[in-house]
Amino acid sequence: LEQEMMDGGLQEPSEVVLNAKTGERMSLAQYNRTSSWTVLRVAEDGEKEEVRLSNAVEEAREQGLKVVVVAANAKPMVVRVMDFGKLLKDMQAKKKMQAKKAKATDTKELRLGFNIGQHDLEVKLKQGREFLEKGHKLKLSTRLKGADFYKGQEKAMQKLSEIAAKLADLAVVEREPFMHDRSANMLL
Repeated sequence: LEQEMMDGGLQEPSEVVLNAKTGERMSLAQYNRTSSWTVLRVAEDGEKEEVRLSNAVEEAREQGLKVVVVAANAKPMVVRVMDFGKLLKDMQAKKKMQAKKAKATDTKELRLGFNIGQHDLEVKLKQGREFLEKGHKLKLSTRLKGADFYKGQEKAMQKLSEIAAKLADLAVVEREPFMHDRSANMLL
Protein backbone atom coordinates (compact mmCIF):
# COMPACT_ATOMS: atom_id res chain seq x y z
CA LEU A 1 0.00 0.00 0.00
CA GLU A 2 2.87 2.37 0.80
CA GLN A 3 4.38 1.60 -2.62
CA GLU A 4 1.03 2.38 -4.21
CA MET A 5 0.98 5.73 -2.39
CA MET A 6 4.53 6.54 -3.50
CA ASP A 7 3.64 5.73 -7.10
CA GLY A 8 0.95 8.39 -6.89
CA GLY A 9 -1.83 5.83 -7.13
CA LEU A 10 -3.61 5.99 -3.81
CA GLN A 11 -3.07 9.21 -1.86
CA GLU A 12 -6.13 8.44 0.19
CA PRO A 13 -8.82 5.97 -0.73
CA SER A 14 -10.99 8.78 -2.05
CA GLU A 15 -12.30 6.26 -4.56
CA VAL A 16 -14.36 4.67 -1.73
CA VAL A 17 -17.41 6.64 -0.61
CA LEU A 18 -18.93 5.35 2.63
CA ASN A 19 -22.06 7.47 2.72
CA ALA A 20 -23.55 8.71 -0.55
CA LYS A 21 -25.74 11.33 1.17
CA THR A 22 -22.91 13.02 3.07
CA GLY A 23 -20.10 12.18 0.65
CA GLU A 24 -18.02 10.78 3.53
CA ARG A 25 -14.89 9.09 2.20
CA MET A 26 -13.13 6.03 3.62
CA SER A 27 -10.05 6.89 5.65
CA LEU A 28 -6.68 5.28 4.93
CA ALA A 29 -6.88 3.31 8.19
CA GLN A 30 -10.30 1.97 7.27
CA TYR A 31 -9.05 1.05 3.83
CA ASN A 32 -6.07 -0.81 5.31
CA ARG A 33 -8.44 -2.85 7.49
CA THR A 34 -10.95 -3.61 4.75
CA SER A 35 -9.02 -3.74 1.47
CA SER A 36 -8.77 -7.53 1.62
CA TRP A 37 -12.46 -7.98 2.36
CA THR A 38 -14.68 -9.64 -0.18
CA VAL A 39 -17.46 -7.34 -1.29
CA LEU A 40 -20.41 -7.71 -3.65
CA ARG A 41 -19.62 -5.26 -6.46
CA VAL A 42 -22.49 -3.95 -8.55
CA ALA A 43 -21.24 -2.39 -11.78
CA GLU A 44 -22.95 0.54 -13.55
CA ASP A 45 -24.57 -1.91 -15.97
CA GLY A 46 -26.04 -3.91 -13.02
CA GLU A 47 -23.58 -6.81 -13.18
CA LYS A 48 -22.96 -8.33 -9.71
CA GLU A 49 -19.74 -10.06 -8.71
CA GLU A 50 -17.90 -10.89 -5.48
CA VAL A 51 -14.43 -9.31 -5.53
CA ARG A 52 -11.88 -7.95 -3.07
CA LEU A 53 -12.42 -4.31 -2.15
CA SER A 54 -8.95 -3.41 -3.39
CA ASN A 55 -9.77 -4.92 -6.81
CA ALA A 56 -13.04 -3.01 -6.97
CA VAL A 57 -11.20 0.22 -6.15
CA GLU A 58 -8.60 -0.52 -8.84
CA GLU A 59 -11.30 -1.18 -11.46
CA ALA A 60 -13.13 1.99 -10.49
CA ARG A 61 -9.94 4.03 -10.74
CA GLU A 62 -9.22 2.66 -14.22
CA GLN A 63 -12.74 3.63 -15.36
CA GLY A 64 -12.57 7.03 -13.66
CA LEU A 65 -15.40 6.09 -11.31
CA LYS A 66 -15.87 5.73 -7.54
CA VAL A 67 -16.78 2.81 -5.29
CA VAL A 68 -19.84 3.74 -3.24
CA VAL A 69 -20.77 1.60 -0.24
CA VAL A 70 -24.45 0.76 -0.66
CA ALA A 71 -24.98 -1.63 2.25
CA ALA A 72 -22.17 -1.54 4.81
CA ASN A 73 -23.82 -3.98 7.22
CA ALA A 74 -24.62 -6.66 4.62
CA LYS A 75 -22.52 -9.82 4.43
CA PRO A 76 -20.64 -9.36 2.13
CA MET A 77 -20.66 -5.57 2.05
CA VAL A 78 -22.40 -4.29 -1.09
CA VAL A 79 -20.59 -1.63 -3.12
CA ARG A 80 -21.47 0.02 -6.38
CA VAL A 81 -19.02 1.26 -9.01
CA MET A 82 -20.47 4.52 -10.30
CA ASP A 83 -19.93 8.11 -11.30
CA PHE A 84 -20.23 9.74 -7.89
CA GLY A 85 -20.26 13.30 -9.26
CA LYS A 86 -23.30 12.45 -11.36
CA LEU A 87 -24.98 10.90 -8.31
CA LEU A 88 -24.37 14.07 -6.29
CA LYS A 89 -25.82 16.24 -9.05
CA ASP A 90 -28.88 14.00 -9.31
CA MET A 91 -29.38 14.09 -5.53
CA GLN A 92 -29.07 17.90 -5.48
CA ALA A 93 -31.53 18.24 -8.37
CA LYS A 94 -33.97 15.92 -6.61
CA LYS A 95 -33.68 17.90 -3.37
CA LYS A 96 -34.25 21.13 -5.28
CA MET A 97 -37.37 19.73 -6.95
CA GLN A 98 -38.72 18.55 -3.59
CA ALA A 99 -38.15 22.01 -2.15
CA LYS A 100 -40.06 23.55 -5.07
CA LYS A 101 -42.93 21.11 -4.63
CA ALA A 102 -43.08 21.63 -0.86
CA LYS A 103 -45.78 24.16 -0.32
CA ALA A 104 -45.21 26.49 2.58
CA THR A 105 -48.49 26.99 4.38
CA ASP A 106 -48.79 29.99 6.60
CA THR A 107 -51.44 30.43 9.22
CA LYS A 108 -53.38 33.64 8.76
CA GLU A 109 -55.47 35.00 11.60
CA LEU A 110 -58.79 36.81 11.47
CA ARG A 111 -59.69 38.64 14.66
CA LEU A 112 -63.36 39.18 15.14
CA GLY A 113 -64.98 41.45 17.68
CA PHE A 114 -67.46 39.85 20.03
CA ASN A 115 -70.33 42.06 18.80
CA ILE A 116 -69.26 42.23 15.14
CA GLY A 117 -71.80 43.71 12.73
CA GLN A 118 -73.18 41.80 9.73
CA HIS A 119 -71.32 43.88 7.10
CA ASP A 120 -68.03 43.68 9.01
CA LEU A 121 -68.49 39.91 9.29
CA GLU A 122 -68.99 39.65 5.50
CA VAL A 123 -65.77 41.62 4.92
CA LYS A 124 -63.87 39.28 7.27
CA LEU A 125 -65.39 36.23 5.53
CA LYS A 126 -64.23 37.60 2.16
CA GLN A 127 -60.69 38.01 3.54
CA GLY A 128 -60.83 34.51 4.99
CA ARG A 129 -61.91 33.06 1.61
CA GLU A 130 -58.95 34.75 -0.09
CA PHE A 131 -56.53 33.27 2.45
CA LEU A 132 -58.01 29.78 2.08
CA GLU A 133 -57.94 29.97 -1.73
CA LYS A 134 -54.22 30.77 -1.56
CA GLY A 135 -53.70 27.59 0.49
CA HIS A 136 -53.17 29.17 3.90
CA LYS A 137 -54.59 27.87 7.14
CA LEU A 138 -57.00 30.20 8.85
CA LYS A 139 -57.21 30.91 12.56
CA LEU A 140 -60.35 32.64 13.76
CA SER A 141 -60.24 34.37 17.13
CA THR A 142 -62.62 36.43 19.20
CA ARG A 143 -61.27 38.39 22.14
CA LEU A 144 -63.61 38.47 25.13
CA LYS A 145 -63.36 41.46 27.44
CA GLY A 146 -64.94 42.28 30.75
CA ALA A 147 -68.39 40.85 31.31
CA ASP A 148 -68.36 39.21 27.85
CA PHE A 149 -65.71 36.83 29.12
CA TYR A 150 -68.05 35.45 31.78
CA LYS A 151 -71.36 35.65 29.91
CA GLY A 152 -70.44 35.22 26.26
CA GLN A 153 -68.12 32.23 25.96
CA GLU A 154 -70.82 29.97 24.50
CA LYS A 155 -72.00 32.70 22.13
CA ALA A 156 -68.43 33.25 20.89
CA MET A 157 -67.98 29.52 20.28
CA GLN A 158 -71.27 29.37 18.35
CA LYS A 159 -70.29 32.38 16.24
CA LEU A 160 -67.00 30.70 15.29
CA SER A 161 -68.84 27.50 14.37
CA GLU A 162 -71.25 29.48 12.16
CA ILE A 163 -68.33 31.14 10.37
CA ALA A 164 -66.71 27.74 9.83
CA ALA A 165 -69.98 26.49 8.32
CA LYS A 166 -69.99 29.43 5.89
CA LEU A 167 -66.39 28.59 4.84
CA ALA A 168 -67.01 24.82 4.70
CA ASP A 169 -66.79 24.77 0.87
CA LEU A 170 -63.12 25.86 1.08
CA ALA A 171 -61.86 24.48 4.39
CA VAL A 172 -62.23 21.73 6.92
CA VAL A 173 -62.17 22.33 10.65
CA GLU A 174 -58.70 21.38 11.86
CA ARG A 175 -59.42 22.31 15.46
CA GLU A 176 -62.86 22.87 16.97
CA PRO A 177 -63.57 26.13 18.83
CA PHE A 178 -61.66 26.32 22.10
CA MET A 179 -60.92 28.88 24.79
CA HIS A 180 -57.39 30.09 25.29
CA ASP A 181 -56.83 32.80 27.90
CA ARG A 182 -59.56 35.33 27.14
CA SER A 183 -60.01 34.35 23.48
CA ALA A 184 -62.23 31.89 21.67
CA ASN A 185 -60.18 30.35 18.84
CA MET A 186 -60.70 27.96 15.94
CA LEU A 187 -58.37 26.63 13.23
CA LEU A 188 -59.50 25.92 9.66
